[in-house]
Amino acid sequence: TTIGLDPKSGKELWKAPGGNLLVWCKDAVERLIAYGGPKGVGVSCLDPKTGKVLWKADTSFTTTAGTTVHPVLEGDLLVGFDVKVTANVAASATVLCYRLTDEGLQQAWSVPAPVPMTDTYGLTIANGHVWIDGEKEVYSLKLEDGRKVASVAGVGGARTQVAFFADERLFIQPEGRHGGQSFFMLNGDPKDFRRLGGETPADGEHPMPGQWHPPHPHDTAYANQPVIYPIIDGRLFVRGHDGLYCYDLRKPGQRAAIHGGETGERRQ
Repeated sequence: TTIGLDPKSGKELWKAPGGNLLVWCKDAVERLIAYGGPKGVGVSCLDPKTGKVLWKADTSFTTTAGTTVHPVLEGDLLVGFDVKVTANVAASATVLCYRLTDEGLQQAWSVPAPVPMTDTYGLTIANGHVWIDGEKEVYSLKLEDGRKVASVAGVGGARTQVAFFADERLFIQPEGRHGGQSFFMLNGDPKDFRRLGGETPADGEHPMPGQWHPPHPHDTAYANQPVIYPIIDGRLFVRGHDGLYCYDLRKPGQRAAIHGGETGERRQ
């Protein structure tokens, strides 16, 4: 259930169906896109002031346990997955895109997703592209038509994956389920899409080139609960086992320019 509250008093103003929300802005008017359901996810468009349901539609999105990948939205395009699962392993999967209109949803395109995939894809959307992280490959689709424009092999993961885009980079936590934390960074330009730090040899705690394990006590979400990692002004915030950690992702020269010559490699 979605509940609208008065921001000053906290008074409940309305209730409407749907437990997950995205904000859809069209012609300077904001609306809420609510979605939910274990299979064939239903989508509703709500007026945020009154809670009035403007329209409802059924989709082929899948958010069942084992494949919890929430849809993402940019402009008028809503993107998610239709995943067929056996024992938490997806042998077939499709990336689906719907166009939001004043009357409802229209399917815009669909393309195959990388398989096999265990538990959870990584999915994010930015700069007119959809970024998808599978077990062994990550790639970029053109948002407007689903065309595959770039890919990087040998990057990916399974279980509780998280993908997010910030500072013109794609960040991937390939596996956050079994007590560990690690990240990949990829250059977010589809014309120069590549793993950063890929020249670093894979040894010790780095089973894949470019995979970074932060030097703090790790924590985990377990099950299929994704974790959000904010990046603000080039700084990555991570929930560790014993507290919150902040890592500076900027180049030393950038830090010096901002901090008057201070070039510490990490602030915590």
